[in-house]
Amino acid sequence: MAPKFHYVSMDKDDEIWEKLEEEEEKWLATTIKPDVFRAVGRFMLRHRRGKGDTMHPVRKGGYNLAYRGEYADGHSIVMKVPIPGIFLLSVSLSLSFLFSLLFFFTLGNLTPTKVYTPFAEEKIRYEAETMRYIAAHTTIPVPHVYRHGTAAENPTGLGPFIIMDWIDHENDICDAHRDPSRPVEQRSILDPAVDEARLERLYRQVADIFLQLQRLRFPRIGSLSQRGVGGSQVGDCGATMNGDDNVDSTTHKLNDLNITVKEEDDDVESTIKTDDNTIAKNITVAGRPLIQSMAQLIVHNHLPTKPSGTILPVPEHTYTSSRDWFVALTDMHLAAVVFQRNDCVKSEEDARDKFVARQLLRNLARDNKLVIPTTTSTSTSSVPGNEAEDGNGKDEEEFRLFSEDLRPANILLDKDENIVGIIDWEFVYAAPAQFSFDPPWWLLIMKPDDWPVSPESEDGQHEGDWWCSYKAWMKVYEPRLETFLRVLREQETKIALTKEEEESGSRKEIPLSQRMKESWDSGDWILSYALRDFWAFDYLWWTFLDERFFGPNEERDHKARLDLLTDAQRKVMEEFVERKMREKEEGGIAHWTEEEAAAVLKKFMV
Repeated sequence: MAPKFHYVSMDKDDEIWEKLEEEEEKWLATTIKPDVFRAVGRFMLRHRRGKGDTMHPVRKGGYNLAYRGEYADGHSIVMKVPIPGIFLLSVSLSLSFLFSLLFFFTLGNLTPTKVYTPFAEEKIRYEAETMRYIAAHTTIPVPHVYRHGTAAENPTGLGPFIIMDWIDHENDICDAHRDPSRPVEQRSILDPAVDEARLERLYRQVADIFLQLQRLRFPRIGSLSQRGVGGSQVGDCGATMNGDDNVDSTTHKLNDLNITVKEEDDDVESTIKTDDNTIAKNITVAGRPLIQSMAQLIVHNHLPTKPSGTILPVPEHTYTSSRDWFVALTDMHLAAVVFQRNDCVKSEEDARDKFVARQLLRNLARDNKLVIPTTTSTSTSSVPGNEAEDGNGKDEEEFRLFSEDLRPANILLDKDENIVGIIDWEFVYAAPAQFSFDPPWWLLIMKPDDWPVSPESEDGQHEGDWWCSYKAWMKVYEPRLETFLRVLREQETKIALTKEEEESGSRKEIPLSQRMKESWDSGDWILSYALRDFWAFDYLWWTFLDERFFGPNEERDHKARLDLLTDAQRKVMEEFVERKMREKEEGGIAHWTEEEAAAVLKKFMV
């Protein structure tokens, strides 16, 4: 019998998605008014002295807006603010959308909303502190942060913010190496005719960045933040943003906006300013891991954001083992299908497949079967602020700084294709080492679940307006990976990392290049990808992972796995199926209270 068909990814709730787009459009219209530019320009000038000259058009990325102010000396700084309520909603701005923004702009009676993105302040704080830490402990080029703060500390009314340097650049890896034959409105793919020597030179620089990140070790899993510090911080290291779209094409001269800065505004900078090294020494793993799927779970299911620990870990929760983090992560996998009302399941059989796959994943996490054993140094990291606190001398698990968003569009290049900046350090946290050992998915620029193929492809899957295939992606990806790993090995030899560790008396580590090769050959990278992406999980589970853990499954569905569930899990499965089919029929958007969400989740979290 032929294996069952599984979609490459589960759709998000289309009704909520449309609502989010409507709300985003309304909010963006409020961000381009002259009064807003005036307030932003005045606020930015308080954090870097000099003669201001120009406010550039507002730039919109996938998650944030960026206001760029340029000084008379040519230097620019940026104020980055999350898009309210939807910083994970990524849409391209059509021409009609731009016209609608201009229409709202002419009304002149809208003001910035006071409702902000779930986790926006938390996200901003983690990003700013991560960049400060990286600036202090590596030579990776990150922009300079002048200040970050909460919505209450932003007089512009635009919400939590980072004020930082703009990094001058010619383009990014995505723009420099995309296939020129593809229309600009389509997703970018690496140019198949790219010069190999040119690519190797770029990979060599990226390899150096990876190797530096590998040397940052932490005793817990979680996000970086200053110990016991929240809210506004001013310092001297940093970050920036490179927006994808103009929200408004207007350039404002500061003289035209009548921007002036009062002398008493000096107090903002002078009273809080702290030197870089002092700030970096106080930064440690002090907050929960904040990943994209967690925020999508809340935003795309209209769930309450109260930090009770019912759906997500509370903000201050960190983890001392990969096993504990995977238990939490797999619980959130189940929550994603429990709470998604629309576009979650296609049929009763699909609902059973989704339920069984996630319960099996949860069981594996609790049995510690998802942790891939690693060999690390027996010595504790010497990076300041990350010493093990129990002092018992045991060989504790070490965790490494991992970025979910380190991708081509965030790696900035000058005209000679030298890397001059890495931006957008959101969704970066101290993570299980096995995540850092996976080869970078972005060597082809496009993600595997988006890789286009013809409808005649043997394993092609129809997703929206295109056909895609993991296996086709893997076939094209492997030669590029071989090039990257060869360059990475050369860089490892060049810096003699393993030799330094031998001379220092610590255990010799397996080189990163070998780790990545093993991850690719074994398929471990697929497990990591599935763990981190709640919506890409089902296809990866039934195509690759189910048989890896439990042996042959001819139909690749739930029927052969029912005996592996606990009695409690089997008992509630049909109730889950009935609930999903009823929601599919009724449609609409649910409005959850904390108590209601907790009660529903408890029923299926068995």
